[in-house]
Amino acid sequence: MTGKLQYIASLTGRLVERLVLPFVRTRLEDRFRENTSELAQARDSLQATLTSIGDAVIATDTEGKVTLLNGLASALTGWTQEEAMGRHLAEVFTILNGQTGIPVESPVYKLIRDGTTVCLGSHTSLLSRNGRQIPIDSTGAAIRTPDGVIHGVVLIFRDASERRRAERERERVRSADERLVQILDSIQDGFLVVDSCWRVYYLNRRAAELLRRSGHELLGSCLWEVLPPLRDSIPSAELERARNEKVPVQFDFCHEPPNVCFNLMAHPYQENLAIFFSDITSHRHAEAQEPQAQKMEAISASREAPATIQ
Repeated sequence: MTGKLQYIASLTGRLVERLVLPFVRTRLEDRFRENTSELAQARDSLQATLTSIGDAVIATDTEGKVTLLNGLASALTGWTQEEAMGRHLAEVFTILNGQTGIPVESPVYKLIRDGTTVCLGSHTSLLSRNGRQIPIDSTGAAIRTPDGVIHGVVLIFRDASERRRAERERERVRSADERLVQILDSIQDGFLVVDSCWRVYYLNRRAAELLRRSGHELLGSCLWEVLPPLRDSIPSAELERARNEKVPVQFDFCHEPPNVCFNLMAHPYQENLAIFFSDITSHRHAEAQEPQAQKMEAISASREAPATIQ
């Protein structure tokens, strides 16, 4: 009986070896080829995606060695994919402080150590392989497996030259505007600007003081409400002429209350008018009193003159 069992076991083993194992091996090889093909397709799809996106991308392993570099990253760094593969990130992705020129530490170790997202400073510049400094915006993150194990980092960055240039221009304009406001606030004349609908959209501090109203109250108000005497035919006609004919005009008018006289100069600017006005009340009073003063002087002089005997 024992010999029979041994014979059956031997026969079964040969059948498994000749029939089952080749079948299993074939299935495993087919599955391996399928997996390999799927992985290749996934890799190609990922590469195509990274190539087509609008940002530069570099990936590394846990030692900081480059494992992937897309087309934009290649263009910015000056390294091709083939040249960069296996090199340390600090060699391919050299970054500096754009204001001081001092090298900035590679973020790869911080990413691997902490596993958090890192944003590089707003003044970071990339030192290209050809020596050119390129302002960049950049973020980095750890690459994790489904179970949370870090097996590399990915850096995403873009050329920030245009954005920084626009920021500098905005800052230049802002500084110029601040200087202009300081100048306009320092003059002794009232100054305001009205748009094509005669609404006040800027005034200096002196204008608010002369009109004895707050700047907040005056902004957005119609010029005819701010200075009602300008509704009169002659002042309004002059202001219309300044705007329509693009010529400066000047005239005097009185504002009651508070019984103040102004000299006004209006200068056209595109569809707007820039208006300067100054208080001439004391000058008007002096002019009004001058004839009376001259008359009194004449009377006084006649009294003091010696009589003539004929």
